[in-house]
Amino acid sequence: MADVLENHSQAEHPNLLENFEQLESLAQGKLVTVFLDYDGTLTPIVNNPDLACLSKATRDVVRRLAHVFPTAIISGRGRKKVEEFVQLTELYYAGSHGMDIAAPKSSMINLEFRPAEKYETLMQMIKRRLEEATSHIQGSSIEDNKYCISVHFRNCHPDSFEEILKSVENVVAQEPQIFFTRGRKVLEVRPRVDWNKGSALVHLLSMLGIADEEVFCIYIGDDRTDEDAFQILSDKRLGAGILVSNKVKHTKGVWSVRNTDEVRKLLEKLANYGNSGTFACLVA
Repeated sequence: MADVLENHSQAEHPNLLENFEQLESLAQGKLVTVFLDYDGTLTPIVNNPDLACLSKATRDVVRRLAHVFPTAIISGRGRKKVEEFVQLTELYYAGSHGMDIAAPKSSMINLEFRPAEKYETLMQMIKRRLEEATSHIQGSSIEDNKYCISVHFRNCHPDSFEEILKSVENVVAQEPQIFFTRGRKVLEVRPRVDWNKGSALVHLLSMLGIADEEVFCIYIGDDRTDEDAFQILSDKRLGAGILVSNKVKHTKGVWSVRNTDEVRKLLEKLANYGNSGTFACLVA
């Protein structure tokens, strides 16, 4: 089965909705866990990040899924913001690109974990500097995601990108403890912590108490930071990544779906098969 995963990663990435039997074969008899990005995965990318609300249909299917398989959302957004959007207490949440992790609110044990906690004050200072550096650029906006500061340029004139990039580079150059990466119309400024969405996934498996079990992890995401999770699934042979994209892209994922509507349909399919007893699961 490892060879099947390897062959997929080297070839075209088939649409999982149309090739669901491949997942059935690979996951058979294993403990299935589901990890989800938020923006661009559960909800479409929108011009105003504060309006990226989850639809009722998607919320309902994620709730169903969480009653079958352990389910987590790993997002670049601040954890509390994602919790407000999703409004489901059954989930594990990892915000700030996995640097702020919490178990479901129904859990009797406090399992919060924040590997970047000591940088919180620094990141607030960086936020203020970024606001000052980009305030003159029409359409730009700064989003405080606690351990990550996002500089959005989706609403800027295309000619403004080089100016935004230079402004962020100048702020980052002044502080050796931070760096930035580029996402979909956003620059993400983060502390230099050896931690990413893949690290968060592995930590969540430990929180679930199944790190040493035979698991099959499914991670669905659309952006560059999700590739860290795809990579660790591939390296550790823990499962497979699913890229959300309607374009052909280089990815460490195994399968693809085209858009957020197909994500919802895939989650419905997973929930149905979980309820049928096809997969092993931890959730009653």
